Amino acid sequence: MMDAVGIKDDIAVVRRSADPIVEWDENGTMVAGAFPTLFMMGGEMLPSGSFPSDLTRHLMSYYDGRFERSVTFIGTLFNQLQRHSAVRKAARAATTHVKTLRKLGDLANSLEFKQSLVAAKNDPDSPAAKRLNAGLLRILSIVGGTVPFSPFERAATRPKLSAMRIRFGLPQFWVTVAPPEQDVMTLLRIALLRKLKGWNNETATLDRRSFNGQIFLNTLEVTHVLDFLSRTPVQR
Repeated sequence: MMDAVGIKDDIAVVRRSADPIVEWDENGTMVAGAFPTLFMMGGEMLPSGSFPSDLTRHLMSYYDGRFERSVTFIGTLFNQLQRHSAVRKAARAATTHVKTLRKLGDLANSLEFKQSLVAAKNDPDSPAAKRLNAGLLRILSIVGGTVPFSPFERAATRPKLSAMRIRFGLPQFWVTVAPPEQDVMTLLRIALLRKLKGWNNETATLDRRSFNGQIFLNTLEVTHVLDFLSRTPVQR
């Protein structure tokens, strides 16, 4: 028999099994096998189940950008994030909302259900279509309410945002910091003023005309104050 390997002893062994890989307990092996150019050391160091958020954040900020540039890899993680969340929620709902899920099963197995869906699709503004849509949303929201980036999550978040707006009011001033922040002079001035507690100058009184402009600008906006202080020397 011809020795095709030659004198090389280290051979990469590829094992196959009759049982398929299951992502619930072999997710690391499956992801590493699907993306061998990203995980060249295999999937032993990857989690066997869902990818935790801290690991995903680490991969997306990797130094050479190999993970964040892979659209297929990002799509796979996003798909798993939604599916795993839905499965976990459905498993909990199966024990806490038994009657509701049984009602959904009876509705889905009925002969009139498909006809009702077709009729609702053809005439979505009809009263029957609205009743069917409301009933399905009440049932499906039990599972979909906690699925990340789902329409149900957005619908559940909308009232919370409205309540926060009513309770705390609209924001009047935003400071957006984007790297490299060490090159933004406005941010450096804000940090310096906060460190020195220089927002209120004790020597800047109303009876001193040299500070009239500074006092007036303090009542307008922080950025105006910074521009004024950067051009006007402080008088002691």
